[in-house]
Amino acid sequence: MTHKWADIRREPKTLGAKVKELRQARGMTLRYLASQIGVSYQFLQMLEAGRKSGTNKLPELARVLGVDVSVFGVPEGEEQ
Repeated sequence: MTHKWADIRREPKTLGAKVKELRQARGMTLRYLASQIGVSYQFLQMLEAGRKSGTNKLPELARVLGVDVSVFGVPEGEEQ
């Protein structure tokens, strides 16, 4: 399934849902993405479920997922 970036940005989704959708669209596992951004896969699993805030990891997530940080709906400079 392919996703257009405009569709991802337009749909009202949580940060975790966006991360999960982007991760799955790229065929990445939780463990792989977690290792690339320097967190445990359990942390990433909780982020995707909406039980953790990962705004301090947005730059790393955006880089690894190949998107602009604005895709996550957090104004630039507020990702910390």
